Amino acid sequence: MAALYGHRWTSSMGNALDENSKLSSAAKVWQQGLKGMTLEQLGRGFEALATSDFFWPPSLPEFRALCVGRRGDNVPSLDQVVTSLTITSRKQGSLVERFYHPLCLAIAQRMDMHTLRTAKQSDAKREIKAVYSALLQDGWDDSWPEGADVNSVLISRDVKPVDKMVVKQALGGIRSLLN
Repeated sequence: MAALYGHRWTSSMGNALDENSKLSSAAKVWQQGLKGMTLEQLGRGFEALATSDFFWPPSLPEFRALCVGRRGDNVPSLDQVVTSLTITSRKQGSLVERFYHPLCLAIAQRMDMHTLRTAKQSDAKREIKAVYSALLQDGWDDSWPEGADVNSVLISRDVKPVDKMVVKQALGGIRSLLN
């Protein structure tokens, strides 16, 4: 990972060996997490990283998903998912255009999208990360639902201006009933 990511890897994970030339605690966690994987699977994971746009090193669950090829190739990084779900302001277009990857759609279906789009980026990332990690661990539907590539049409409604006097009277009536 240090060869692929340089200081981005070492600044977050440290060196693989500590000052006593023993595995660091981070290296032990990764060793345990990758236990049982074949060299072919590990090679698939590194190949996916080398040919993808993962700017930051993946987490252990992200890397495992890349190694086993579970849920298809090109699993988006957490940052890609956050960008897809928070920055995308288009309300039109197909699910494929709006959500970028089936994983993004699976996360969106488990979250309050309005809250995500209005939250601070750090808060949104924290919320998304929990669901993202769980789905990488447990799996998600890796295919787009039927019709996902069809542009959706927004239903427009005629919105009438609110008569504030009518609202005040209605609220007054409700207050009198509650008292």
